[in-house]
Amino acid sequence: MSKKLLALTLALGLVLGGCGKAKDTNLDPKDTNIEKQVEDFKDTSKDDDGNVKASEKTSSPNINEVKIDLNASLAKFEEVFADKDIAIEEVKLELENGTYLYKFEGKKENKEYSLSFDANTGDIKAQKEEEDKDKEQIEAIDFSKIISPKEAIDKAIAGQDGAKVVEWSLKTDDGKTKYEIDIENGTDKEVDALTGEVVDD
Repeated sequence: MSKKLLALTLALGLVLGGCGKAKDTNLDPKDTNIEKQVEDFKDTSKDDDGNVKASEKTSSPNINEVKIDLNASLAKFEEVFADKDIAIEEVKLELENGTYLYKFEGKKENKEYSLSFDANTGDIKAQKEEEDKDKEQIEAIDFSKIISPKEAIDKAIAGQDGAKVVEWSLKTDDGKTKYEIDIENGTDKEVDALTGEVVDD
């Protein structure tokens, strides 16, 4: 083989080899290295317990996206204590460490009941049943007569541009059943749970 032909063959081999390598550098979603990088990124966004770090949370929770509504939360309370006759004196939907929790307080005869659970998953966070030591009379909420939390929220933020509801609570006091609405970028409101009237403006 002549020196020219040998040189040409070697040059062609290098060019083809280079093209092959260039093709290998294309991003392939099945590439295990890319998958590892994604997993590494996910790992750095979590703490040692596997929880998402506060700094990695790009948006705050939205109360309107809570999966368990008030009726379902009441059913959960009754299921946990296996009793439909417990008088509920207060319900709250509160934001704790980036998670919405339902919190219930109730009484029956000589016992007090409290329950806290995740408003999206239903996972129980705290549960207690104990003797009623103070023996105070409570004003139970009549859930058959009240407007929904969504209706109360809409009433509370009406006319408040940019306002966002963060939390709410519901209880009966002095014969009046009211929602207390905690509002961000606006003024907190109290809404009559029977009529929908904003009673604290």
